[in-house]
Amino acid sequence: MYETAWHWYRFALDSFAAEDHEIVTERRVFDVRCDALLIDLRSKQASYPDLTSRTSYAFTHRAGLYAQEQDLNGLLVRSARCGGANAAIVKSMRLSNVRRRTYLTYRLNAVRDTVAAERQPGRKRLALCTGNLPRPPGRATEAARTAQTTTAPPALVHVD
Repeated sequence: MYETAWHWYRFALDSFAAEDHEIVTERRVFDVRCDALLIDLRSKQASYPDLTSRTSYAFTHRAGLYAQEQDLNGLLVRSARCGGANAAIVKSMRLSNVRRRTYLTYRLNAVRDTVAAERQPGRKRLALCTGNLPRPPGRATEAARTAQTTTAPPALVHVD
């Protein structure tokens, strides 16, 4: 949930940074089965701190590209935003038995720096003060936001 909230926060800031009202989106959460051996990088954080960088995906994108080039199933990494782990699955054919788990409503106000996720209306499941999160590059000016480009990472699955 933290990772999807972060990605949505970045998207909303790129598009609606000056909007002083609540922006709402809906998300579906799924359980899936992963039948694959994954390269476990969770213990490598001390040697490679960029595995959990909160501001840049450059290192993890290179690691994902390497996993694709080597025909690996995917990587298991520590989450940069919470105490959990993420599985970056390179081969989607390794995922099966998709089951809808729940729906979430995300609410963001970019000017007030708030993000909340709710499973039921009015009952927050997650609340972040985005002032504690690193700012996406280029938030300060429209020119910088326009110049910013991002590349989508492999599919991310939060592991409980």
